[in-house]
Amino acid sequence: MATPSETPLSTLAELLPQLHSFASRPVPELNFFEAGGRGFAENPISDMMALFMGGGRDIPPWLAKALVQCLPPEAMADGMDQVDWCNVQVEREASLDVEGEGAKRLDIVLTTNCFVLGIENKVFANANHNPFAIYEQLLNQRAETAGGLPVFKCLTAPRKQVAGCPGDWPIISYGELYKQALGQWGQESMATPFGKWHVFYLEFLSHLNRVAHPELGTRMDDAAQTFVKANFSTLQQALILLDEFDKALDEEGREAICRGLGEDAQIKSGSATWNGGTTKVRRFFPASWGGKSQLVLAYHPDPDYAEDGMLGWFVRAYLHAEEFDLARLREKFESLPETHPVFYPRNETPKGVWTESKGKLLALDAWPATYSHAGALAALQALAHWIHKRSGQRP
Repeated sequence: MATPSETPLSTLAELLPQLHSFASRPVPELNFFEAGGRGFAENPISDMMALFMGGGRDIPPWLAKALVQCLPPEAMADGMDQVDWCNVQVEREASLDVEGEGAKRLDIVLTTNCFVLGIENKVFANANHNPFAIYEQLLNQRAETAGGLPVFKCLTAPRKQVAGCPGDWPIISYGELYKQALGQWGQESMATPFGKWHVFYLEFLSHLNRVAHPELGTRMDDAAQTFVKANFSTLQQALILLDEFDKALDEEGREAICRGLGEDAQIKSGSATWNGGTTKVRRFFPASWGGKSQLVLAYHPDPDYAEDGMLGWFVRAYLHAEEFDLARLREKFESLPETHPVFYPRNETPKGVWTESKGKLLALDAWPATYSHAGALAALQALAHWIHKRSGQRP
């Protein structure tokens, strides 16, 4: 493979307009049930399914109607249009006591005037240990109590395949349920005065679809894949070029810090990314500081203000309480004038100073006076020198 030095930079530059045309896919909007923190767990989803199947007062059984339409035609009896949906009974965790084994629970049981429907819900789990024979006993008991109604059953899950599910328990995927529910939504929503449950129901349907398809919003589209395949070699060389740029910054950063410390210091380096990968960070750990404290050189796209190229820069120090007198350094840094010749504290309160890790780390944040590559290295050198001269370093 050709190295960047063997590849004309014009070849890489020709790709840039095309790269800009592939705008990043927008981050999918967070839905209400994801925001709760437990939305992907099985019980919360089962709770919400039962709620929108008629399990809450004044909440129409929208989801129950959609689920019934997803069942195989041969599984349902004639006359489904005779169901009295206003009087659906919903049991969550319906149980049957088994001698010597305790209670066995089925996630949801719907009882209507026309049928009894049992629903076992699985979220990325198998059904190998579920007692389906006992579930059938439970459903038969409910059907007999209701006057000998027919019994139907199904298993709901994000995907169509669930290990351990018996063949006579149809699997209904969340994707199927989502499509059916949306298809019925126009008519269903008009039949009920608009209220909060309309909003919550649509949010829950969105959540079911997201659980079924976690790749939504993250998978590269076909056009972008075609572009990468057609330009794979050149893009690899671009990555090598970026890696060489990072290595050059590591060397320049070490040299700047050594000048600031006034010694040929031993400095370990590291790297990180911040802000979702948009900001790249080079880390430097001077051995003479003790090994925990560090200086940071960070850069990010900033075409509106950058003075050379397209990058913006800033410099930061993280000083550890075991190695420095943090209170003394903080006081001195906060008193710095904004007219410092090489760097200045950010215009915040407090000015570019804060503590992290329960006060064990003091952060000193500085902007280069000249907002450029050279200005950032000068600021890194000046910040290292400033800390070295006023450190109050612990013995």
